[in-house]
Amino acid sequence: MEREGRMKKKAVTGIAAMLAAGMLLIACGDSTGTATAAQSSTSTQVAADAESAAVSTTQSAEASTGKGTVADESLLGVADVGDGTVQITGYSGKDIPDLILPDTVGGKKVSSIAGFMKHDELKSIVIPDTVTAICDSTFESCKNLETVQLSSNLQLIGQYAFDNCYALKNITIPDTVTGIGDLAFGGAAITKVTIPSGLTELTGAFATSRLEEITIPGNVKTIDERAFEDMSALKKVTIEEGVETIGKLAFDNAPVLTEVVLPSSVTAIGENAFLDDDNAIIIVPAGSYAESYVKENGVPYKNQ
Repeated sequence: MEREGRMKKKAVTGIAAMLAAGMLLIACGDSTGTATAAQSSTSTQVAADAESAAVSTTQSAEASTGKGTVADESLLGVADVGDGTVQITGYSGKDIPDLILPDTVGGKKVSSIAGFMKHDELKSIVIPDTVTAICDSTFESCKNLETVQLSSNLQLIGQYAFDNCYALKNITIPDTVTGIGDLAFGGAAITKVTIPSGLTELTGAFATSRLEEITIPGNVKTIDERAFEDMSALKKVTIEEGVETIGKLAFDNAPVLTEVVLPSSVTAIGENAFLDDDNAIIIVPAGSYAESYVKENGVPYKNQ
């Protein structure tokens, strides 16, 4: 489903999601993927200060990855975040397929990134461990991006951050991540993913992706409405003990979904959570709320 249609139907809900959105706003400001004139001015000043630090940054990055080219700092847009760190707001280079982002610019730590939309030349990207936030739409529509090395200290991934990255087949999300925005990996070719242990609310981060199977761990308390909508490849979902709420239309239109395992900890399931899942059998504990839900709503099921 296209973003406009989805967003007309879906509002951000839940305390955790709102807190994550607020933290992302603090980290990323009002960035929409392009550098403003003020940011470009900041970039020039920071780049001027960065020359002496560039060599050591390059050596460190190349040594840690063994592959790729460290971004030329003169081609980076940079904005001062105001807390002694900077945000990379864009990149004007066009000919580097395997890119390593620096961990410092002008002697200041890089804490967030934005502005790499539609860089078709990109095949791989290394994000330094100083980064705690990837802003909205940062790598949106980088259609040839295959490999992403995320920061080991990453906390927030904005909405649409990797939306329409059709070549992205694998992603390892660190357990430090506490918020992932809607359609962060929409349309991606990812077939499997491990949900980080720091996440307590699951948005539609993977909606419209190519996920085939997913296990949702008990640290996730809420699965938001439409979280796994329009999942054309999804076959099996295992929801572990600890998950409490499943939003309406959470698994709407998953045509090849055959099995959803629900735990006894689930105490609320929204309207039409399994709409248009014609081949799905919901596996529920006997005597549970989940069993009552599937019986009352005529959803095919069997007991564990």
